[in-house]
Amino acid sequence: MFVKVFILIAVLCIKISSNEGGVSIDSTLVGGLFEGFDQEGLLVFNVAVDMANKKQSHYGRHLKATLAYIEPEYVIDTVHKSIVGINWSMPMAAMEMMCSMLRRGVVAVFTSLSESSEDIVQSICDSKEIPVIKITASSESDPECCSISMYPHRSTVVRAFSDLVQYFKWKNFALLYEMSHVDSFLEVLKVSTDTGATVDIHLLHQNETSGYRNVWKDVRKSKATKFIVICSIENLSDVLQQAQEVGLMTIKYNYIILNFDLHTIDLSLYQYSEANIFGVQLIDPTAPLVIEAAQEIQLAKKKRKMLTHPPHITAWKLRASSALLIDAVNLFSETLKDMHSFTVLQLSCNATDNWAYGSTIYNFLKMRTMTGLTGLIKFDHKGFRSEFNLNIIQLKEGGIAKIGTWSPKDGIKMDNSSMFKDNLKEKHLNVMISWVPIRIIGFSRNLTPSIRTAARSCWEMTNLKVS
Repeated sequence: MFVKVFILIAVLCIKISSNEGGVSIDSTLVGGLFEGFDQEGLLVFNVAVDMANKKQSHYGRHLKATLAYIEPEYVIDTVHKSIVGINWSMPMAAMEMMCSMLRRGVVAVFTSLSESSEDIVQSICDSKEIPVIKITASSESDPECCSISMYPHRSTVVRAFSDLVQYFKWKNFALLYEMSHVDSFLEVLKVSTDTGATVDIHLLHQNETSGYRNVWKDVRKSKATKFIVICSIENLSDVLQQAQEVGLMTIKYNYIILNFDLHTIDLSLYQYSEANIFGVQLIDPTAPLVIEAAQEIQLAKKKRKMLTHPPHITAWKLRASSALLIDAVNLFSETLKDMHSFTVLQLSCNATDNWAYGSTIYNFLKMRTMTGLTGLIKFDHKGFRSEFNLNIIQLKEGGIAKIGTWSPKDGIKMDNSSMFKDNLKEKHLNVMISWVPIRIIGFSRNLTPSIRTAARSCWEMTNLKVS
């Protein structure tokens, strides 16, 4: 088994100075480190750099991207000759890629890595004072220098879901999670138990033949009707579909999905199921900035003959990670304008030297506030994203609908009080009839036909027998 590492160099919007009086435009090298099976991060990073350069066309310093992609290892059962797992922990490959970028003279690196790989990249960049802009959720540890987290802090995101649970007054529910999301699971569990809720825990383990159906059957036996689901967007479609297959998508069941990308998958199977499915969005697919970015990504895909979506659904397929990456590159590009001049240094992982301007750029990044695809972007003194807004969404018969908002400062603000689907099926109705004694002396010939009919109805009602 070996690690496949793909290194791509993309030079974007670089104008070379000439002796004929052309203007010299400096290029600043920025790195992108990604991992996983979906290489869309590479494409989005190039698009993000291109978009930032277009915005800064009047400015004398453009960005140039150097990219590295680490493909994880399959874990093979040599006896049965089958894949039994995936090894996401590739810190040595991440270290090799980071050191290679430093030798080229990168001034910042944008990362979307698993925790072990992220830690070693962070350690190297701390020692060299190279800013690291993280796209994925960060650990609780405080960075020495020079880390910025674009992804909202995990504990704050969990607080949003906890507020939603309390708003719905859920006193007991089932919590289903994937092992790859164990950190979020532990956060949700801690907050839930602190509020006194009764939590039934289920690990979303995928069986080779039955998928997640056995898990959902166990949930059904527990009689739970309220669920919090924590899993990757790649598996969410299967998880929900198999919940429906075992009969857990009817009017009495309620779901909260802890994933920012709920709106990107096909939910048409459940629009008329009468189940209540809620989630949150970090991006608004109807916002002009989001639509513009999604269209740029689609154009880039067309040039590479990749699968594209029709224009009217392009923005709805944009994932939060892509939006965060575009915001991160734009944030860095805007921050460079505050630097009047700086010298780029080629560094070695085997030496003790560092970049003199790195900590200054890092401090400028922390102080900057802007509005991007993911809304308000503001950081605390540690480089964590402290302020942001979320849309609360619900699946209705017409599709995804925004029903409220959440922010760390204001909490939940609901737009619609009649969120839960309801009908008269399987309902026991108590009907009360108030009787007023009526004595009809006789019918006048002057009464109109409508009054005569009403009078006869009253007479008939007084003679009804009620069991």
